[in-house]
Amino acid sequence: MNIYSETIIEDMIRNKVDGVIFYPIFTKVEDIESKKVAEYTTEEFKNVKGYPKCSYIFYKVINGVKNYIKFSTYSNKDGEKC
Repeated sequence: MNIYSETIIEDMIRNKVDGVIFYPIFTKVEDIESKKVAEYTTEEFKNVKGYPKCSYIFYKVINGVKNYIKFSTYSNKDGEKC
């Protein structure tokens, strides 16, 4: 795990979310599910060695429906974005 994945998992645990979805930058909220690059539950993400360097959003499942929690955008040191 690197510094960024450790920060993401810490945020996931602290906010008690069910998972995270990575998606291309500038994706509209209503298009996240259809354009997602990767999705991990909190438990899965604890074991992830690498993940897309792009925007991500946390979600919590309530009554079988994903509810998005917060947006974040990340670009690596070279400015590469998803």
